[in-house]
Amino acid sequence: MTGITKKDLIGPAFLVSALWATTALMQKHVLSHVKSVPAIIIIIGLIMGAISAVFALAHATVFKAELFDKSIPAHVWGILVLSIFIGFFIAYYIYFSLIKNNPAYIVVALTFTAPLFVLLFSIAVLNHNITLHGAAGCLFIVLGTILVAN
Repeated sequence: MTGITKKDLIGPAFLVSALWATTALMQKHVLSHVKSVPAIIIIIGLIMGAISAVFALAHATVFKAELFDKSIPAHVWGILVLSIFIGFFIAYYIYFSLIKNNPAYIVVALTFTAPLFVLLFSIAVLNHNITLHGAAGCLFIVLGTILVAN
């Protein structure tokens, strides 16, 4: 995606947000029929595994080249596994526990404050330079989240 401008990202980013919002509502509905949060995480993991296997088969050439690429350092694989553990198991367990018994719009607003943490971690860990506009945008997201929660 080289040569793409920040303005070109707005439409796809809103589409992703709309898809995630739809998913949150579907998950809220499913949780009204599934009693156990661990059960829903296991079900989602199995379904995602099956979908991933089909996707890997559809893109077998790329999958084989990337999977067996010796130039990918071991620590990168470790980071990937850690990110899946943190992002899927831990975060989803907390998220589903919250969304099961609370209004979806509040839980999603509160848990999707990720831009604030991405901003902070980008500065602290990745040494990214953040623009004033980027920082202000994250501040508005946090302020909007606080307004939704009150």
